[in-house]
Amino acid sequence: IGMGSLKQQFFPTSDRPEVLVEVRLPEGTSIETTTATVEKLEGWLDDQAEAKIVTSYVGQGAPRFFFAMAPELPDPAFAKIVVLTQDAEAREVLKHRLREAVAEGLAPEANVRVTQLVFGPYTPFPVEFRIIGPDPAQLYGISEKALDIMRGVPDVRQANRDWGNRTPVLRFVPDQDRLNLIGLSPAEVGQQLQFLLTGIPVTHVREDIRNVPIVARSAGGERLDPTRLADFSLMSRDGRQIPLDQ
Repeated sequence: IGMGSLKQQFFPTSDRPEVLVEVRLPEGTSIETTTATVEKLEGWLDDQAEAKIVTSYVGQGAPRFFFAMAPELPDPAFAKIVVLTQDAEAREVLKHRLREAVAEGLAPEANVRVTQLVFGPYTPFPVEFRIIGPDPAQLYGISEKALDIMRGVPDVRQANRDWGNRTPVLRFVPDQDRLNLIGLSPAEVGQQLQFLLTGIPVTHVREDIRNVPIVARSAGGERLDPTRLADFSLMSRDGRQIPLDQ
């Protein structure tokens, strides 16, 4: 009778008192914007009696203070908040109250996930579906239908899609004959464009225990405006400036 009444769970939750808050904004979000969202959540947590100590890590995950934690890669659009409560009962109260506040629009600009520590491997979401196919537009439509179904299930919360943001891409296709006349190779053009647009790593500077990369790139604002790419100039081997649109 005793064994029959014992609850079963493959990876049980931990009795540790921490509440974990994962904050994820759209890809490409600046660390300043992420910090502003975290400060909003911190302000709410500071008003909660159950939150004894609130520690935030912006742009990265928390140090691995529990054996089952999985470290997150550095990302300006990500932050993790570790909230220490008094005991497991206070943890549950705060966890559910924060979930309700998030659902009511506490930080609508971010995907906020409120969890706790569990024994066993870390899983971002307990239930996941993978949709595979050759057509991205069709996959996106199917995922929308799947989301609508999951959001209609009473026991489901925070149904999300890991698709991310669709980013427009510009592809530069040079005229090979024109390059031959100028005397530049595609590799040289690519290197110059990299310097003009994204920058080229030139060296590193040691700062305490970190190596900080130094990147050289153009100082003009043209690189931030796709409509002004034609204003760039390439440098030929003999030092002549050649407009990119030629």
